[in-house]
Amino acid sequence: MDKIKVNVSLVSGLILYSCMNPSEPIASLQSQLITTIDTGGKCRDIDFNDSLIIAAADTNSFQGYSYSFSNEGIFDYVHEFDGSGSVGLHESFVANKIIMSKNRKYFLLMDKNEGLYASQHLSINNTFTHIYSGSDNRDYIQSVALKENENEIHIATLIKQDSSCTVYSKKFLEDFHFFEDENGILWFDSEVNSFDGFSLDASDLFLVDSLLFIADFQLVKMIKENSDATFSYYFSFDIPGTAETVHADSNMIFTGLGDNKGCIISPMDTTVLLMNQITIADGYSVKGIHKQNELLALACGDDGVLLYTCHSDGNFPLVSEIGRINSEYAYNVKIYNLNTIFVATKVGIQIFTIER
Repeated sequence: MDKIKVNVSLVSGLILYSCMNPSEPIASLQSQLITTIDTGGKCRDIDFNDSLIIAAADTNSFQGYSYSFSNEGIFDYVHEFDGSGSVGLHESFVANKIIMSKNRKYFLLMDKNEGLYASQHLSINNTFTHIYSGSDNRDYIQSVALKENENEIHIATLIKQDSSCTVYSKKFLEDFHFFEDENGILWFDSEVNSFDGFSLDASDLFLVDSLLFIADFQLVKMIKENSDATFSYYFSFDIPGTAETVHADSNMIFTGLGDNKGCIISPMDTTVLLMNQITIADGYSVKGIHKQNELLALACGDDGVLLYTCHSDGNFPLVSEIGRINSEYAYNVKIYNLNTIFVATKVGIQIFTIER
């Protein structure tokens, strides 16, 4: 294991940016690249807990790192594990997406071709259980969402069929469908519920409480999971472009658009308040979205990461531009805290501090 220490205060290359929209100057942002963690190539996605960062590292499967921030500003990380020695993953596994459990010691790993897998633990020589199968169609599994509590793990997946996409939902009940001890989690099969009616171009989904939000080409669709585990249609609305990703937080829906159409923010009450929608990041294609408290981050491919403050005043989203982080090509972004941003890029995990 290689142990790396980086002194945040001594890293050179303080970067000043003053333009988020290609044609409109805005307030400046000072961002400092702490380090780039080499994941062996492209890092398609990342997730973290209070001690580990795990990368979905494309053809390099997954890469796990322990990390810490000291009081003196030292960022320390150690490569802990990867796909070598794991049981259950094919040698050709291409990791596209990862979700770490916030309550237990496991993670979900997705390959659009091979399917969705759940790990047994968070260490070396892992064992993976196949949750959903893949096919020869490399776009078979589009996305996955996770919700859990102390007794239940709920996994929702967007699956491409021959002529449409379908949402599948599995609920794993403790002591019935999974068993947890000091060695990790043993997974057992559970019943599957499904809901049809999404286009072949549906690309992403996000799960909050009992609502599923689906980025469905030029629509955002919402379905509700009922108490008997069945689904029902809830709401849908048009968007002015092709949806690439969707996120929901604090009664707001964030839809990332391709073709330089930006991000649509749609406030919610009992329904979506279309008259109060706003567009941000016009001129950018949005690949990934993360929000923590009032900080909103958008991963925008070659244009790096755009940052905003965002909160809701009643039923109106209030958004202020902060600035742009000039990362390498950004596939996704995760906010560590108000001053630190993790970016999944084409060269690995890039970690930035920001000053406002």
